[in-house]
Amino acid sequence: GSSGCSILSSISAGMARNHGKLLAAAVLAFFGSSCLFVAPPETSRRAALMAGVVAVPLAAPSASWAAGPDWVGKYSDPNHPGCKRQIFQNGLNLKIYGTDNSEGASCDTGVETPWTVTGTLESAGAKETIIDFTAKVAGKSKKGQVMEVLAKWDGDGITFPDGNKWTKLK
Repeated sequence: GSSGCSILSSISAGMARNHGKLLAAAVLAFFGSSCLFVAPPETSRRAALMAGVVAVPLAAPSASWAAGPDWVGKYSDPNHPGCKRQIFQNGLNLKIYGTDNSEGASCDTGVETPWTVTGTLESAGAKETIIDFTAKVAGKSKKGQVMEVLAKWDGDGITFPDGNKWTKLK
């Protein structure tokens, strides 16, 4: 907290005067990793540089910075070799663009048919999403049937309930 940084500030300023700036910086770096080093406001810049530095607390990282999967990118789909799979993200909303071959599984030959579907994340670090494939299967499914599928991030791609996995391309 700020009291820890204040104590470290006093210690480091004294060390800087008596033992040099390098030792003071080492103490602050070791004990004050949540502190930012700035010159004391009541001293001139030259005096501050000569005397060392003091520590000011940094705000904790916001929860929105929480590490989570990076859904954005291109993927390969073993059930549809050569077909496009690409995800874009805007906030918690995912937009997935893809193509399928109307004549078979592979897009290496034949005519590719483009499609777009959507997904929504519960939070910035969410490791699963519901993808609404209704628009993709329009005309192939029963009228009015909703095709929402749970997709899970597994470390290097997205797995689906049918066992298929889209692997993220580097």
